[in-house]
Amino acid sequence: MLAWVIAAAVIDARDLAALWLPLLGLLAVFTARALLGGLRGTLTARASGEVRQQLRSELFARMLDAGPLLKGRLGTGSLTTVLVEQVESLDPHYSRFLPQMATVTVVPAAILVAVFWANWLAGALLLITAPLIPAFMILIGMGAQQVVRDQQQALGRLSGLFFDRLRGLDTLRRFGAEQRESRRIATFAEDFRARTMRVLRVAFLSSAVLEFFSAIAIATLAIYIGLGLLGFVELGPAESLTLFSGLFILLLAPEFYNPLRTLAQHWHDRAGALAAAEGIREVLAAPPARPEPARPAAEIPTRACPVRLRGVRVTLPGRGTLFEGLDLDVPAGEKLVVSGASGCGKSTLLSLAGGFLEPDEGEILLGGAPLAALTRGQLSRVRGYLGQQPFLYAASIRDNILLGHDDDDTGHDAGDDAGHDAPQETEAAALQRAIALAGLDRFLATLPQGLDTPLGQDGLGVSGGQARRIALARVLLVPRPLLLLDEPTASLDADTEQKFWADLDRALEAQATAGRPMTVICASHSALALRWADRALLLRDGRLREIER
Repeated sequence: MLAWVIAAAVIDARDLAALWLPLLGLLAVFTARALLGGLRGTLTARASGEVRQQLRSELFARMLDAGPLLKGRLGTGSLTTVLVEQVESLDPHYSRFLPQMATVTVVPAAILVAVFWANWLAGALLLITAPLIPAFMILIGMGAQQVVRDQQQALGRLSGLFFDRLRGLDTLRRFGAEQRESRRIATFAEDFRARTMRVLRVAFLSSAVLEFFSAIAIATLAIYIGLGLLGFVELGPAESLTLFSGLFILLLAPEFYNPLRTLAQHWHDRAGALAAAEGIREVLAAPPARPEPARPAAEIPTRACPVRLRGVRVTLPGRGTLFEGLDLDVPAGEKLVVSGASGCGKSTLLSLAGGFLEPDEGEILLGGAPLAALTRGQLSRVRGYLGQQPFLYAASIRDNILLGHDDDDTGHDAGDDAGHDAPQETEAAALQRAIALAGLDRFLATLPQGLDTPLGQDGLGVSGGQARRIALARVLLVPRPLLLLDEPTASLDADTEQKFWADLDRALEAQATAGRPMTVICASHSALALRWADRALLLRDGRLREIER
């Protein structure tokens, strides 16, 4: 339409007033094009957001299914990077690259047909030069993908390092290692900066190369049309060229190359998405710690239950076979401590007993029920867990104790565990009982806000011993038949540790008196833990043996 208006005004000498209708149509076309471009951007951004939201939900569910071992293998920082940064890196791929791929399959083909109709030689020139841009795009993209992959890996390492150092900031300050770790973080940050600049350098250089080739192609076409209109070239249909057909072809030529150039620019988005997808695929491919049973158990233990391991074999990635034919019997209500050197498999043994890990061979029984027949929801009502570093998030002490419990969960479970028609315990009563049993009441009495005292992330604002008491109150809020303790007194001083074991003993006795006894399995190096336990076992070379006390 633009070529026709210019040819009518220049060649046919028409007055502009007589061309108001084509000019109005031209304005309508430009307006429609702008509206369609905005609509496309809105739709693709919405589609990309839905894809990323769904992928994050799937990743989070897979992390939960994989259990604590996935965190131990990849690290919290790397998992956070996958869940946030790498999923976000897919946005340009879905919002720009894939829509542009659809545009490239339609627009250049349509323009090529129109140019062939106007001048077959000009169409042949477009057809010959068009593959140059995708060819260079693919060659450059292959190298760009490796560069972006290196950058993503550097980002994961930096995120993990920064997260770990933030969690251990107090320890670093106590040992005077702030400057050394600051220099180490600076080294990692500089490496990430260099890799990022390498990605940008490849992106800018490739864009310049592609712009150069498209400009050369358009210039060649313009020279042919100009010389043809002047009568200097008689090759092919040059003699039939007119101002209208020449302008028509020249105006369409940039539109022919523009989708290809834009696709080439977004090719780096594809390279970044492919590099990010490797980390995402690794998490999505992580096997579940234990599959959900096809036929869940009809009944679950409601009182202290015996724990039996029979012929258990476990092989972990990078560590080989940890257990081979392992047997273990823990009577109901017993307090068992498993000791051993670091890395011998104590935490893995707790993961097996708690259903966080599925053995390669063998059977695990909780009471009379095979652990493999219990669903994740049933297991959460059977076992309680207190780890070496209890998780406390940025909320009040009350919210941290009530973590994972619904409003009516406390009374329902308490009534079930009692095994008779006892009145249901209210949430407030259960909370006060758990606080008293954990020995937390004395500490709360010193706080002006009491239970509503806010905590920082990872228990910022309380000591290590107080953090463990808060976590212990969380476990005792709804007593479970099985209690697993993984180094619960690590890094505590002797007095605090002695008080912890005394309070735990008092809590267990109170639970047993109330008709809610618990079986306890603890992994610990502590000598106080060995004296506290009813029985102690030493784990060495995948075997358990009694410790004489």
